Amino acid sequence: MSPTRAEALTHSEIEAIVRVVLQRLHSAQGAQPEHSGSTTADLPIDQTVDASTPAALRLEQPLVTLEHLRDRWCGLSVLQVPKRCVVTPAVVDELRLRGVALERFATSTRPSRASAESADSKLLVLAAKNNQSELAGQLAGSKVHLQWLEQDSHEAGLEAVRKQVARADRFCLWCTSRPFAAINACCQGGQLTAVQLPQIEDLQRAIDETRPNVIVVDSTRWRTMAVAQLVNNWTRSFV
Repeated sequence: MSPTRAEALTHSEIEAIVRVVLQRLHSAQGAQPEHSGSTTADLPIDQTVDASTPAALRLEQPLVTLEHLRDRWCGLSVLQVPKRCVVTPAVVDELRLRGVALERFATSTRPSRASAESADSKLLVLAAKNNQSELAGQLAGSKVHLQWLEQDSHEAGLEAVRKQVARADRFCLWCTSRPFAAINACCQGGQLTAVQLPQIEDLQRAIDETRPNVIVVDSTRWRTMAVAQLVNNWTRSFV
């Protein structure tokens, strides 16, 4: 007997159903009325590049759909998710097609010390608030201090930069859509040695030639994974 339409659902359709069900569950568990129109894409997502496995992506969330992995496939070889995370069939199929391994890890119930450790971090990362969720996820395991600017303005950024480098042996990475304005603002600060980095390959040259305490990158051209790698490389040079 041939399968019915209900028995022949595609993985894409199953994924859509899962997302709708979780959306409704999320709303039923105390979501505020003004957020009633949110989707699972609005749920908090913790995305971390595992420094020990450069091509690994770690997601700490209850559900992983194709939408969560969009634009993140390049160079990916391992996807790490919590033990109880729901990975939709469409994602499983895509992982298999791309040869990406799926690893599950046990989540810890102990309180994280990341915030306390990052408060005294040598590196401050500045970024516009509209890039908060994505960048925060990528840098979650890097133990750097993150600060979000309400507006991507060089005035607010410069104030934060000066406060950070006021102490010796402190550094700042400024991710901004206005890199030339940021560099110009930094030139007005006597204790700032700032460079604009066009690509990650230029980091060592910048260190050798100027030993900057501020690096500015164009957030419209740098992908968040590249920023995470820059943070990784730069902080290693502090040792």
